[in-house]
Amino acid sequence: MRCLCICCVAILLGTASVYADLFTNLKFENYTNPTPPPGWEITSGYWAELNQTPISSAAVCMIDSDNSIGAPVVEGVYSIYLSAGFAPDFSLPQVGISQTAEVPTGITYLAFTTRNVHTNLVIYTYLLGGVDLLQEPPTDIGGGLLRYSTDVSAFAGTTQTLQFAVQSRDSGAYGHVIDDIQFVIPEPQMLSLLIVGGSLIAYLRRRL
Repeated sequence: MRCLCICCVAILLGTASVYADLFTNLKFENYTNPTPPPGWEITSGYWAELNQTPISSAAVCMIDSDNSIGAPVVEGVYSIYLSAGFAPDFSLPQVGISQTAEVPTGITYLAFTTRNVHTNLVIYTYLLGGVDLLQEPPTDIGGGLLRYSTDVSAFAGTTQTLQFAVQSRDSGAYGHVIDDIQFVIPEPQMLSLLIVGGSLIAYLRRRL
């Protein structure tokens, strides 16, 4: 039993180390106005304060339930809002956010939710390691929400850049809400981790 306990601890600690330096703040709940959300870089466009994206402007901001943009949050308190529009010089710049970190080992899919209806009037650059995250049709989960899921298992255990960017093709403005980004672990693997954790807890309880 002592050997089992040691193995359990080793597996759990190994799992913890794998997840030590990974992508963070994927649900955008860690946020303090007026700075950008921790873990994310504003790679293009300008950053606006909470709920303050000007109409038709190419900008990025956080929104909450009190916003006047007309774009409800996806879940929780905050969501990220990308506004594909024009700059003060009437150019049409790309607007986006990104984060570079390690893709968790054992991951199969990357999933995220949007509230927008995608249009051919916008250039979408939703990428992980250069892979298009919009290549598979989304699932309509109700309430005007679309859930995208893309196989990113080839990147497991490697450092990659996750990017969400939009760019208007015309002079119109198109808002895009993104939230609930998740790296999905296959259910059998998750079940194995739960069994190992449960065995360790049961053993420790008997020892006390």
